Amino acid sequence: MGLMPDRDAPPVPSGGLRNRVGLVLAAMLLGSLVPVGVSAFLASRDPTPPSCHVGTPTSRATPGVIVFSDQLALSLVEGDAAHTRKVIDYAPGSAGAAAARSPLPTASPAAPAPPASPAAPPASPAVSPPAPAAPPPSPSPSPAATPSPAPAPAPQFLAAALGSDSKTLVFVVSDPPGAPGIVSVRVISPAAPVAPVAVEVWNGPKATAPGRAELRLLPNGDFVFFVPQRFDAPEKSTRLVGVVVPGASPKVPQLAPEEQFMASLHAMWPETKDYLLPDDKPQLQDRVLGPGDLVAGRVDRQFSSPLGGRTIHQVATGHVGESNTSVLCGLVDDLSPAAFSPDGKTLAVIDGANSDLLDAGGGHAGVFLVRGRVLDWRG
Repeated sequence: MGLMPDRDAPPVPSGGLRNRVGLVLAAMLLGSLVPVGVSAFLASRDPTPPSCHVGTPTSRATPGVIVFSDQLALSLVEGDAAHTRKVIDYAPGSAGAAAARSPLPTASPAAPAPPASPAAPPASPAVSPPAPAAPPPSPSPSPAATPSPAPAPAPQFLAAALGSDSKTLVFVVSDPPGAPGIVSVRVISPAAPVAPVAVEVWNGPKATAPGRAELRLLPNGDFVFFVPQRFDAPEKSTRLVGVVVPGASPKVPQLAPEEQFMASLHAMWPETKDYLLPDDKPQLQDRVLGPGDLVAGRVDRQFSSPLGGRTIHQVATGHVGESNTSVLCGLVDDLSPAAFSPDGKTLAVIDGANSDLLDAGGGHAGVFLVRGRVLDWRG
């Protein structure tokens, strides 16, 4: 019958079955190789930067003076990274913490008590009445009825800048001892023969506004600080700018929102009228200025492929006023530039909880400098 198979038809040769299996295996192998090939092609077009931990180590020479913070202390490296000196210690029970309070009022000062009237007659001594009988002791409240207060936030050094002669140090600290919720600008003399006491020249509420605290040394020896602050509308600034004039009695004669300072006030204030504002180019995060027109910053880039994606934090250098930059290296971990050496040949970078040294010309691996965050490097 037509529907019955032909018993005389030749059998399927075994080689055909092997060919089919081979085609299936080839397709599977090709499917596994395509993503790898695509990833290699994308990587060739958009290569990842070299790791900051690979290569010939950078020199550990540290000319000049480096300011760094390690937890609750502010310290100096003076020519030799193996020897550091504390200048401020805000650890509980330390002399620095005990002397940290300033006579300046905080953001909401209490009203002073009115003076006594000169016409009031002197008070005559009076006999105290007998003390009333003590009431019976009341039962102690349950420990669960009074929750323990939240611990005060630890002080954090946000920025610092040395004077050109290294005899004056200005720093910004948040939550100083005895003043939680406050950000404070203070001045000390690190060369003092006895333990220096910081003098507070300005304070205000600690704000979560965008931006970071920053300190710059002006050509005339004064300092300008930038501190995150919140302003009422229509002001759009997110940082407050102030000028610190050091000396025997340091002071802050000028204060203004950042946008007003950048637009016109910098040319009107006597302390900053000769200061040339740096150009916004190149566009980098966490920019730090170096000698001459050197600038360094961070560039975060997303590298993706069919196999996954990741963010690489890159350190780049360039020149103020120019858009082009050169990437030195990158890491998946947190990484940001901190300060140039006085000769501009070395860049201190913050790598997690440590600070490393990196050749500013590239081609070298970073080397460990100190545990903590470098805040300034002055010749």
